[in-house]
Amino acid sequence: MPPPFSPQLSRAAPAPPVYPPLLPPPGVIPPATSRNNPFRHALHQAHLRDPYSRLVARGLDGEEGEGELFPYLSAFPVGPTPLGPKQCAFAWEFTLSPTDCQRFPQFLGTPVGQRSSRVVRDGNQIYRLRCIRVSPPTTAISPSAWSVADAVWPSLAYVFVNGAELSFRRKLHHGKDLPLEITRHLRPGTNTVTLHLIRNAAESKDQFYAAAVEVLDITSFTRAIQLATLLPAGQCRERIRQRLHPATRDDDDVSIVSEELTVSLVDPFTARIFDRPVRGQRCAHHECFDHDTWIRTRAAKSDRQALKDDWKCPICGRDARPQNLVIDGFLCEVRNILAATNRLEGARAIQVKSDGSWTLKEEADRPAPQHGGAGPEVARGPPKRKSISVDDRPASLTQRPKIEQARSHTQTQTMGYVRCSPTEVISLD
Repeated sequence: MPPPFSPQLSRAAPAPPVYPPLLPPPGVIPPATSRNNPFRHALHQAHLRDPYSRLVARGLDGEEGEGELFPYLSAFPVGPTPLGPKQCAFAWEFTLSPTDCQRFPQFLGTPVGQRSSRVVRDGNQIYRLRCIRVSPPTTAISPSAWSVADAVWPSLAYVFVNGAELSFRRKLHHGKDLPLEITRHLRPGTNTVTLHLIRNAAESKDQFYAAAVEVLDITSFTRAIQLATLLPAGQCRERIRQRLHPATRDDDDVSIVSEELTVSLVDPFTARIFDRPVRGQRCAHHECFDHDTWIRTRAAKSDRQALKDDWKCPICGRDARPQNLVIDGFLCEVRNILAATNRLEGARAIQVKSDGSWTLKEEADRPAPQHGGAGPEVARGPPKRKSISVDDRPASLTQRPKIEQARSHTQTQTMGYVRCSPTEVISLD
């Protein structure tokens, strides 16, 4: 006798899942995405990834252990060189001593196919080749301007370091063009770097580049702090005086001269008054940020990410590397006076006159928020709608309140409840 019918036995087996192929078909152009994922879009460049960096710092007890170090651009074996509109082949030479090569990071033995690794210590140096985009009339590039420019590689270029061909990592696969590290290919004595370009029409007309070999110094927090220089208070007051009373001009241009200059005392990272005020040497503003906090936010740690050297001023974006920081002596005096008079808490800004005198602009000087009702104002609540009188209401909206109020009154009767306050009808005639 056959078994009784079971609905479960009549169901068809589910279709196996269909997975997309790992590699796209030949000839397919990958679409440009706003969020590039190197683990997916740059699998063919896995051999170009940065080595795993184990950062070793010396503690207060003299013992070495993993810690934070701070890389920053310090020198140029080959200075920033504009590549011009026509020339397509470039060759640079520079010499390294055995002592220079001893400052390279220590690369560890890595099995074939595995990611390379290295040990980075305080005092090591890393060499990189980098290109940036410049305007056509550029003939010279200052180190400060170079340090804050983003890396941009030409559309088609070939680079050789001591005869070894190296490849770039571009924006299409990594989100942005990345500098090319050449440390492992350098040696004591003369080193040669050659760059060959195949220019497109735009790069021969108005898209120009500049290239340089740069050195990243790896330093500890203590040494990075010591690189800043002190700007005396007298020079700081003179800068403020020149800002308030610029030099007279012979033309008929109209200039607005103020008697006071407001200078913020708030660090942009901690939202409180700074402990040691610093800014970049080329910064045109008078506001400063906290020295220790700024350095610590630039720290590099032991991980698989590339060593970052982003030292753009958090206020204006100019060069704020450790060696280019200045300590504002005038704001140091202001902070010491506020600390001696117990006025640090709530101090947000000062108003400085041309003679160097200043007054504190405390938090209480700001207008207090208007509270409606007897209860306290909710800090994160939505803003209340401001009531508008009939006289202030635009002509196109004069009939709208009567319609909305009549509709609201009808909805109230339909829902079966009565409002506590009767609906007010405003006559617009």
